[in-house]
Amino acid sequence: EQLFGVKKEPGLSELLTGRVTLASAIQKTLVENLSIMVCGAIPPNPAEVLGSEKMRGFVEQVRSDFDVVLFDSSPILAVTDPSVLATMSDGVVIVVSAGKTRQEELQHSVELMESVGGRILGVVLNNLDLKRAYGVYYRKARGGHYGGYSAKAYVRAKSGEDNDGEG
Repeated sequence: EQLFGVKKEPGLSELLTGRVTLASAIQKTLVENLSIMVCGAIPPNPAEVLGSEKMRGFVEQVRSDFDVVLFDSSPILAVTDPSVLATMSDGVVIVVSAGKTRQEELQHSVELMESVGGRILGVVLNNLDLKRAYGVYYRKARGGHYGGYSAKAYVRAKSGEDNDGEG
């Protein structure tokens, strides 16, 4: 909420319980063309609320009103909420933490999402310490050079433009 300057409530739970309208639950942010709906008060039965017909109706509505709809959910292995959301989503992006998420946990998360029909779009790796992971290579890359080639020349070469001997 602090990052985007939005209030904690009302949110999705208030919308699904009929206490607020969709228009009043969606909040504009300081970022152009970005609106957010927070989760709101945590209900005693979140998986049931997320799996409800009201939730399915909400998903259909926001799909028609917005170009892209993203759900940020709880960790996959912690609760059933992500599995319920995956059944209503076009795809799932799994977020893992470098040095913390074990390979077995990631594999189990992928299997769980696939078992409910979730389509895995990819994985985001958070908290990677590049200095620690790559040492001297990181320092060279940060300076704009890697292995004797400048970053600009590499981009030009990858795009099919002439290198002009730069590097």
